[in-house]
Amino acid sequence: MASKVEGLAEVLKNFDNKQKAVGNATASGMRYALRHTTNYIKQEFVYKKTGRGFDDITGNLRNSINWEVDRLNADKIIGIEYVGMEYAPYVEFRWEGRHAFLYPGVLDEMPFIQNTIKEAIEAAVKGLQTGLLGGTPGDMGSDAGSLGEAIDRGSYEF
Repeated sequence: MASKVEGLAEVLKNFDNKQKAVGNATASGMRYALRHTTNYIKQEFVYKKTGRGFDDITGNLRNSINWEVDRLNADKIIGIEYVGMEYAPYVEFRWEGRHAFLYPGVLDEMPFIQNTIKEAIEAAVKGLQTGLLGGTPGDMGSDAGSLGEAIDRGSYEF
């Protein structure tokens, strides 16, 4: 005898919406962390100033350091730090890596990146504590509903 669960469709819909909200928060946290990492690399890896990285005579290499977040699907989000100048690998790998900047910069910032993403997810989950049947699809509680927008504006502090 088959039984029918009343409200199951609504529960599943709310679950899907909340899963999307956590995914959005993850992507927003990653964007915030990579933006911060890019700025860190640009400022910290100035050879004359810190003894790390390289001297950039024209500013082109430093200005081409950037980031991107790609959302492949609901479960896969990829963050990329990259350099847009074709001679960047020459600077990064020549001289036994003494003037490397991208790889060591990302390594330096890895704890920050991981903690930022973790805190963004925790904030989203905390906002979702209304339960699978509670709240509206966009409702994430107090201020967590605008987490992604706040991070993108730079006004959300972890």
